[in-house]
Amino acid sequence: FFFLMIRRPPRSTLFPYTTLFRSKVSKSSGKSSKGKNILVLNGSRISGLASAAKTKLESAGFKVKKIGDYSAETLTQTKIIVKENGAGKDLAQYFSNPVIETGTVESGYDIKIIIGTTDANN
Repeated sequence: FFFLMIRRPPRSTLFPYTTLFRSKVSKSSGKSSKGKNILVLNGSRISGLASAAKTKLESAGFKVKKIGDYSAETLTQTKIIVKENGAGKDLAQYFSNPVIETGTVESGYDIKIIIGTTDANN
């Protein structure tokens, strides 16, 4: 009779922790930008921003294929333009409140970052 009162332990002793780890992963939903070809353009007219962003991103493991100047307009806020919806979110932490949008990116690139003047002091 007493053996019926003894409870079996759960099958996994990690049960309380697995839900913690699973919820943490779901918060960082989005596709990784590492391994993607990135084009960084300076849209601020402040010299050296694209080069500084390239150095920062490459040291974090991203692949910046080319840098240059954006001549269409002077941007205040940085734009991250991605081909695939959900991509580029992991790049946002390197800029001051950037706008992430899905759109057309030049051939040979997966992501285009146009740096605005707010990132001049980053």
